[in-house]
Parts: sequence; C-alpha cells; structure tokens
Amino acid sequence: MPSKKSVSPVSLFPEKTNTETINSDIKLKAKKKVKEESGSKKVSFYNKYDLISLLIKSIRIGDKELAIQSYWLMKEENIPEYYIAKKLVQSASEDCILPEAFNYAMNAFLLIKELKIEENTLQRVILYLCQTEKIYHTEEEHYWELRKIQIREKTKQDYQHNKKPLELPDWIYDQYTAKGSAQKKRGDQIDRRFSGVYAGSGLFCRACYLKYQSIKPKQTSKKQAYCKHLEQCQKEKITIDDYLTKHKITIDEFLDIDNS
Repeated sequence: MPSKKSVSPVSLFPEKTNTETINSDIKLKAKKKVKEESGSKKVSFYNKYDLISLLIKSIRIGDKELAIQSYWLMKEENIPEYYIAKKLVQSASEDCILPEAFNYAMNAFLLIKELKIEENTLQRVILYLCQTEKIYHTEEEHYWELRKIQIREKTKQDYQHNKKPLELPDWIYDQYTAKGSAQKKRGDQIDRRFSGVYAGSGLFCRACYLKYQSIKPKQTSKKQAYCKHLEQCQKEKITIDDYLTKHKITIDEFLDIDNS
C-alpha cells in the first residue's frame, strides 16, 4: 500500500493572502488608468496651503476680488468646500471684531456638514468678511491683539520658572468657591458683589454701573452688597431701575451702607 505523502501545514497557506493579491491588482490597475487618462487629467498649479494663505490674507486686507479669485482657484484645485468653510471660521475669529462675522462663517461651516450648499453661499461669506470691521480698525482692538500675546507669554514664562503668575483677588470668593463656602459655614460675611443674580451680581453690577458708569471692585465695598435696598430689591425680584422708581430714591441712596 503506497504511503501517504505528509503535507506541511505551512504549505497550506501561501505567502500572500488573496486580499493582498487583490489590493496589488487594484493598485496596478489604478496606476494604469491614471497613465491612460494623463492626457485629460486636470493640471495643478498651486499648493493648498498657499491658496488658503491667499484667501485669509485677502480677507484681512479687504481685497474682495482677490479673495473671490482665491476661492475659485481652490475649487479648481479640488480643495473641498468643507475645508474652505473651516478656514473662513478661522479668518472670522482671528481678524473680525463683530460677532456677526463669526456667526455667519460658523453657520456656513455647520450647514456644509449637513447639506451640499451652493457656491454662492461661501462667496457671500467671503465678501462679508472682506468688508466687515477688522481688529486693526480701532486702537483698542489693536492694543488687545498685542496685549493678549504678552499675557500669554508672561504666564508661560512664570510656569516655566515655577513662579505663581497671579494672586487671586478676594472678591472672587463667593459661596460657590471652596474658600467662600468655608467662610459662609463659619458665619463670616462673604464677598457676594459679583456673585449670582439674586446673590448680588445682576443687581449689584447694575447699581454700580448706574453710580460709577463702570464696574470696578476698587470702587465698591463688600458691605455695599449687603445694603438694605439691595436686600429688599432681591426680595421684590425687580430690576434696580424699577426699584429706584418705585421707592423714589437715588442710586446713591440705594448703595448707602450707613442706612443699612
């Protein structure tokens, strides 16, 4: 009786799996197709990031024509509208002062995630961003654009040198903080000037603004947040303005701690 040939388990499995062979065939066919269609393939002239830079900087300087042209260059270079919309949100947040600019760009960005929007939508956003007010239009916005960088760098440097960047001011410690909560449990008077609405904030801040035309902790005292009129205003649950009219008093009388 002839002996059976033993079959090595390894020989049952080829070096390349069927999946690998199929993938190799697909890649070869894809390369062949590109080669065959090279005569009709669209030419690319620009780098994606160069065009994005062109778009953002054209918006920054308010050049509508160049900004619109950059949009169409990106379209011809097959840059997705979703990516363009995302960069418009970036442009609005970096350069534009009015919140409407950011909201407009963000709405277009969210819309394009759900729907295939028309080209006109993004072009309208681009034109709006070109003409809206920018950070360099006002001295204050220009100042804070630089100041926020200075604060960031100073904070980073302090942490690098194990230095505490800021001593937190006492007026932040209301009942919602650990320190303020501990003070309240001990029966101490906490600083509630800038706390929640009926604990002081919405009412006290309005009173401060009516008296000083600003809200600065140094202009006020902790005791003023416990004045009798503020306490009564909280109970009546009405605005400071209505309280002054109803009780026929001035804002100075309202915040007078001597009558508390």
